[in-house]
Amino acid sequence: MSSIAQLVEDQVLRQPFLSDALQRGIVNYGAVAEELMPKVQQHTKRLVRHAAVMMALRRFAEKLEGREPKMPHFEQTEIMIRSNLFELTVKNTTKAFEIIHDYRTNVKHDQGELLTVTQGLHELTIISNKQHLKAFKHLLNKEGIKNITEDLSLVTIKIPQDALGTPGYFYALTKAFAWENVNIIEIVSTLTEMTFALHDHDVPRAYTIVKNVLSYHDA
Repeated sequence: MSSIAQLVEDQVLRQPFLSDALQRGIVNYGAVAEELMPKVQQHTKRLVRHAAVMMALRRFAEKLEGREPKMPHFEQTEIMIRSNLFELTVKNTTKAFEIIHDYRTNVKHDQGELLTVTQGLHELTIISNKQHLKAFKHLLNKEGIKNITEDLSLVTIKIPQDALGTPGYFYALTKAFAWENVNIIEIVSTLTEMTFALHDHDVPRAYTIVKNVLSYHDA
């Protein structure tokens, strides 16, 4: 049977926001212990003292100190935004891939248009400009379109190549988005570019969040 300390740790680690707050020392230990007690008692099948759960929380907080990933410095980083886009997901078939590949010549990259293709095990996802949506819906109609998201924007962060060996880029930004309740629809990355696909209405907040994260880690 797991100890109270192990059960408390397991419950905290299943709640990233709680784990983060505990690590930063900004939680009310008594209130958190009260919330965790029913789960702990359910697993131990016996009465658990509030003081024991609170002590386990304090000890775990001490263990978490110093475990925060070292955040990289975001020097010489650019932020780029592209809007009026859509995302379409279709079954990953040879025919669908060929259709998308053949359509590339219609996308005017020299005029700022884009077409990104992400191939998974069972799905193909494309992101492109809104004016191409009608054509893709027609061409891929028989290939099993699974989802279409309109009113999409991309927020791209240019990453310095010399910082690629430092963990924490995705962590810093995705955590900040989550704290501010910004929904990430898709993440696309290349060697030095990290791109978040977001709903149009989230872009102003997302831009501010990214600027704040970059400014904080440049300080």
